[in-house]
Amino acid sequence: MRFKSSLFSFAILAIIQMSIWVPLNARAYDVSDVALTPGQDRTELNIAWHHSDNECDCVVEIAEKPDKNKENYRVWTVFPDDTNEFHGPNQFRGIDENAVSTYTCEVTVSGLENLKDYVYRLGNGRGEWGDINNYATRDENGYGFFFVADSQIGASGLNPRSPNIKA
Repeated sequence: MRFKSSLFSFAILAIIQMSIWVPLNARAYDVSDVALTPGQDRTELNIAWHHSDNECDCVVEIAEKPDKNKENYRVWTVFPDDTNEFHGPNQFRGIDENAVSTYTCEVTVSGLENLKDYVYRLGNGRGEWGDINNYATRDENGYGFFFVADSQIGASGLNPRSPNIKA
């Protein structure tokens, strides 16, 4: 009888723990197709995303990423206190193949500094937030790019060496 009692207590504790753990770690605001693009200058970042909330207020909360060596570093469980909020419009985009209405948020973040690491999250204006993400700015004078093009040579079928073309 003692074994059944302990097993029952363990099961109850496990259920209580799971019922607390799931809501604390679940995403409250579900977003998709997040796109980051440069702003008008080096201090700006444009963030756009899709969601299905017609009552959304489109909020980006951004903060300097906490130093891992500091005692209060808990970026993945608690968002930093010293944050900036930026707001943008919520726009209806259409209805997808599953008959779900799709909306788009577009927000411009400003005041970014060179060589800084940031964390940001996307919200709906009602205290519900998506995942915490990283963003880093780099030296504006020390960058390069790599350009690759696919000329599609032979893709049109007009390549004289193509077995489908009769010369």
